[in-house]
Amino acid sequence: MDRGRRHRLVRRLVGETAKEVSVSLAYTIIIGFFVGVIARFIYPGPQPMSWIWTILLGVGGAIVAGWGGQALNLYQPGEPASFVSSIIGAVVLLFIYNRMTGKK
Repeated sequence: MDRGRRHRLVRRLVGETAKEVSVSLAYTIIIGFFVGVIARFIYPGPQPMSWIWTILLGVGGAIVAGWGGQALNLYQPGEPASFVSSIIGAVVLLFIYNRMTGKK
């Protein structure tokens, strides 16, 4: 199998090009940052964390919201969570984090 044919086959199997993956990753990071900032604003008390942890909080909130939505049959497998449910998921993660570390 020649290289071009193999590349087309892999692209058909994967379904996304490298450019689409990088754009999707950048979109996830940007949305994760905004979700994390809003969740930190909603949750009472100071939340001293860096911007990287804020992004991870937002992305984690989207993952938690997706799993919870699938468990409640709100989302189908592979369907992304909504912006509002991602914020709720991030607030839940903040609550769990603060309880585990002993912060109020």
